[in-house]
Amino acid sequence: MTYTIGKWKRTRFWAVRDVSGALVCVCAYRTGALALKARLEGRAAT
Repeated sequence: MTYTIGKWKRTRFWAVRDVSGALVCVCAYRTGALALKARLEGRAAT
């Protein structure tokens, strides 16, 4: 499954969403969102 990362509303937080656009998680840091996305996709975080 593919996930996307984008800004959460007009805040400093980052949202991780699935293919259908459903919210999976809101992270405080972009690096955390990238790590979560990599883990959900079954890849090693860089």
